[in-house]
Amino acid sequence: MPEETVDDEDLAENFRPAQGRLAGLGRARAAIIMLIVYLLITVITIVISCLDPLHLHQLFAFGPWAGDNQQREDSYTLFFWVMATSGIGTAVAFLMWLYRAYANVVNFGVKGLEHSPGWAVGSFFLPVFNLGGPLVIVQELWRASDPRVRDSWKDGSASALAGFWWGCFIGGILLFFTGGIISMCRPNTIAGISFGITLSIVSELLTISAGILAIFLINAIMRRQAEKLYRGFRVAV
Repeated sequence: MPEETVDDEDLAENFRPAQGRLAGLGRARAAIIMLIVYLLITVITIVISCLDPLHLHQLFAFGPWAGDNQQREDSYTLFFWVMATSGIGTAVAFLMWLYRAYANVVNFGVKGLEHSPGWAVGSFFLPVFNLGGPLVIVQELWRASDPRVRDSWKDGSASALAGFWWGCFIGGILLFFTGGIISMCRPNTIAGISFGITLSIVSELLTISAGILAIFLINAIMRRQAEKLYRGFRVAV
């Protein structure tokens, strides 16, 4: 089915002219800044994880006398809380942007939306559904933000960018927990612990990929919405 294009006569007849700035630009910038900070911290985590096997060999060879272990543990604890805090801040910033971005398409007067801004956020917290539900909602947001169509937005193509983002995000989380479970079940040996560290590094690489893709996704959706606003998609009068 061909896309329904919007010409000037349709806009003049059915919609009032677009005025003002696109809502949510500040939230988009905040989410991107937090993502960049979190990515930098994750890179540092990978560097630390790569150095861990060397320390393990020293620990198994010399026992408690292999360097200042208490200082190392204190540093790891501090870094853990820094990473956890930045992760929570990034999640909050991203969800605040997602709420506003979905509210934008509602305010544009887009018909046939199957979700709400609140559910766009809540979908991340519902067990089982959160394995794929947020991707469905982001894909709906992507289609509904298409500036070239009005009522036929459901016929638009899905975003490959969103698909790769979600795949890396979920893959990183699942691999992280899988690595933790395997490490606890395997013998307390250098090989067992190193295997867990390797899985953790791969998980963090997937997280970095997801973060980079999320930045591009936020930019792409906001550009689509800005053009939609420019073309006059406002609540019908």
